[in-house]
Amino acid sequence: MNLFKSELRKVLYTKTFRLSILGATFISLLSSIPSPYITQQAGGLIQNASFMNPEIINGLYSKALAGYLFSAIFGVILMAGEFKEMTAVRTFLASPKRIHVVYSKLVIAVLGGAIIMLISTTLGAVGAYFALKHYPHTAPTSSMLPTLLGDALLTGASIGVLGLAVGTLIRNQNIAVTGTIIYLYIVERMIVLFWSTGGKWLPSGLLTAMMNVNVKISSKIGGFNYDPSNYLKPTYAAMLLVGYSVIAGAIAIKVSLSRDID
Repeated sequence: MNLFKSELRKVLYTKTFRLSILGATFISLLSSIPSPYITQQAGGLIQNASFMNPEIINGLYSKALAGYLFSAIFGVILMAGEFKEMTAVRTFLASPKRIHVVYSKLVIAVLGGAIIMLISTTLGAVGAYFALKHYPHTAPTSSMLPTLLGDALLTGASIGVLGLAVGTLIRNQNIAVTGTIIYLYIVERMIVLFWSTGGKWLPSGLLTAMMNVNVKISSKIGGFNYDPSNYLKPTYAAMLLVGYSVIAGAIAIKVSLSRDID
């Protein structure tokens, strides 16, 4: 318990956690507020792009989940930051068993990632609400908001653990954070957009499936066609995302116990 409290104090008294919340909130607002206008202007590319379509409204609110990148970054820094600040040896020697340190960090990654997503998604949804007030018939379905917040908690917790695993494998914090940003916001999104068959198994595709947003986008230019109708069912997508985090946690434990700290 003392070890957990020590790890918790590191999070509460450093800027990393607060900056992660601010960054996630900024991305969520940036994604959700302009979305109604962008959707209206791109109506020709989106199938049934009418605000009378509940799928479109739910899709716009789901933009509030965009801050998950910062849950991953938080997880990365939680472990890789120990090596950047050269406190790893002192941290792991604080416990007679190294695995206890890893367990504490896993719990912090789960809680911190979930809190980051809960706050940013809530504020992002508020931003979407005010942006949609300018248009008629844009009320979300009754189940959308509880689903959105539930998915935010699950996604934040899972992605936080995935980030921790990355920080465990790649101890150089700058490389780990940069690689995480490039993968989640460029590589993975390109795969999801242009190869839906493979993209549905990735975290971004699973997040779309969890929100059950079935909005098709197509363009004659380059034959672009994004169709999430073949994505997993929300329950299966959530289970798979949790499965990824469990595997990532196991990797973090294995690597931490087998590699030299210094």
